[in-house]
Amino acid sequence: MILHDKTKRKHDLVFTTDGIVSVVKDKVKNITPYNEVKLKGESLVLYRNELVLTKDYKVTSLDINVLYNLIRQLGSKFVRNFDDKMEYLGGIVTVDILNKWFKEQPESMAAGVTKVYAIPTADIMKSFGYHCEEEIDPDKNLLQFFYDEKTKDILGLRIVRFDNIDSTFQSILMERNGIIKFKKEK
Repeated sequence: MILHDKTKRKHDLVFTTDGIVSVVKDKVKNITPYNEVKLKGESLVLYRNELVLTKDYKVTSLDINVLYNLIRQLGSKFVRNFDDKMEYLGGIVTVDILNKWFKEQPESMAAGVTKVYAIPTADIMKSFGYHCEEEIDPDKNLLQFFYDEKTKDILGLRIVRFDNIDSTFQSILMERNGIIKFKKEK
């Protein structure tokens, strides 16, 4: 998708699976990954180049907050590289160890949020709206995330890489077709 700027600035935005490419006066500048786009007042903050790190993008023809929310959604749906989401846990991975991560994420403890443990198969990833290019070994990894029940937006995600996992937890996960969901009691 291209957001074409018809003003004298000629600052177009090209939306790709990797992020937003800035095109200023018909010259490709830098790409800003979706999760690194910031909102500052009535403008978006994007990468500019190595010398001037950021550039504010202002637009008057549409609601900047709606655009920013769209960008956040795009960033949560397309993941090409999970390296920054991977976390290795040594020893035997237990539910208590996994739950500690949820407790460290304030958003995950809010009402209206569902927490999930899942085996990261392609089908399960796709069912939660994730499209990824690389295969994740389901025998040595576990998907852990939480999402807003109303919007279905994933608010936090990590992939736990492990050598050993608690056998009781693993059998419950298998009995439930690779997915365990739970939410805060009211």
